[in-house]
Amino acid sequence: MLPEQRELIRQNQELLYSFRKRGTNLPKNHLVLLAEKLNIAYKTLQKNLYELKKNNIILDSQNFLVNPDFAYFVGFYVTDNEIEVELLNFELEPILDKILPCFTNKINYKDSSYLWELM
Repeated sequence: MLPEQRELIRQNQELLYSFRKRGTNLPKNHLVLLAEKLNIAYKTLQKNLYELKKNNIILDSQNFLVNPDFAYFVGFYVTDNEIEVELLNFELEPILDKILPCFTNKINYKDSSYLWELM
């Protein structure tokens, strides 16, 4: 991800969260209501949407479609005896099983030989 794309996402986190939640359950084509809910001017919302579309972060501002292939996030969950790895797309949906169906996303500490292979 380019630094300018990262900055664009940071500046529009609330807007993108609303899009992930399907416009915070607003009816389609109600961007005016979304601007009011986010407490920004409609023209500002339009400008932000244009920048997000230009950078391929959202696909369709009328139907609240985030581009799921834009970025991926890796999460690690550590417990007393294992580590679990999760890969999410930009819509925050788990995708590890889809792209690596045979991958074991839970690693038990007791299986030290497997841990050494990872290092």
